[in-house]
Amino acid sequence: MSRSNKVPRIPISLSYRMENYETAIMKLIGDIKTGLNKNHPILGKIRVVQVSHGGITRQVSEPTVVDTAMEHYTTNVLVDAGIYRTTNVDEFVRVIYKIFEDFNEDAVKQLFNVVSRTTNAVGNVIDSRFKNIWDAQIEMLKTMEISFDQDGNHDLCLYVHPDTLKTLQSIAPTDEQKLKIDEILNAKREEFNAKKRSRRLS
Repeated sequence: MSRSNKVPRIPISLSYRMENYETAIMKLIGDIKTGLNKNHPILGKIRVVQVSHGGITRQVSEPTVVDTAMEHYTTNVLVDAGIYRTTNVDEFVRVIYKIFEDFNEDAVKQLFNVVSRTTNAVGNVIDSRFKNIWDAQIEMLKTMEISFDQDGNHDLCLYVHPDTLKTLQSIAPTDEQKLKIDEILNAKREEFNAKKRSRRLS
């Protein structure tokens, strides 16, 4: 009867992943994204709704159908592993900021693309090429649904091409145009308040 002095070999699985650390980092990055978006001059004004699908979203049903797909954004950032070893907070912040600066640039482009397609589909586009710029704005205001706060202030924000901004700054509205804008806003305010009262009663 022979006897072996060999120690039985037990397979050992070594993992260099730190799951708790990775989870914490992903949560931190998500919180940073949320914070940066809230403070973004454009994205911060958009209500965020989380969805669990990755397919098609119908933006407009009629008169023209507009479907949009979820966009996949990518960016390339060179990260030195030393920032983790040395806990270089400043460099880590720079890397994360660069990532979301790229993502937000793509998100804004997609936002204006969707807005352009949907407004075209429902007929809310005003062609200002052959109009006075302020007359075009008056026409635009007529087509818009406007919200107001409890003090009666509207929530309008105007985003224009730099060339359009130069035109707006170079041509002042006439007294008649100013009066027309005020009349439209007052009518929109009354309409908004009337709808708010009807919702409370129903």
